Formats: sequence, structure tokens, C-alpha cells
Amino acid sequence: GYVKDRPMLGITGIYLDRMQASYFGFSQGFCVGSLGTVNAKASGLQMYDVITAIDDTQITSSGTIAAYIANKKPGDKVTLTGEKDVKIELILSENSGTSE
Repeated sequence: GYVKDRPMLGITGIYLDRMQASYFGFSQGFCVGSLGTVNAKASGLQMYDVITAIDDTQITSSGTIAAYIANKKPGDKVTLTGEKDVKIELILSENSGTSE
């Protein structure tokens, strides 16, 4: 089973702290590893994009995104800010425990 109406971005990846980001030449934030849902793929996100903020909340730890979307619902739209202030709108998917 699963918890009904639990939202997810539909991406995997890792959080890059300041030191890791500097080493790899990225900004601090969440580095996208893969896109697992139709909504994530349609958003324009790509592998290795670094998300620095979700709506107006800065990504400051590995739990920032999960904590932020915990109060959202599938179908809600969020704005992801990437490096060089690139803005991407993404519609949250329902976390059913499987990828599309």
C-alpha cells in the first residue's frame, strides 16, 4: 500500500553542500540524477541540473525539498530555481511507490 495524496517531485539525486559543489564546479543545492515521472520529464529538468531553491525556499540541506513539499498535494505546481536563476515549473506527482 501507500499513503494517498503524498506528493513527490519525481526526481532522484544528491544534495551538494558548499564543499562538494565547489569541488565539482556546481552551485550548492540538489543535483538531479534521474527523472522518474512524466511530470518531471515534461518540466524541462535535465540530469545534473542543480536546484538551488523550491519556490522561495533555499535548498540548504538534503531534507529541504521533502520538508517543503510535505504540505503540498499531487497536482500542485512548484517553481524550481537552478543555477544562473533559471526557473522551471514542475507539477507534483502522486507518490504511489512506483515510477511512471
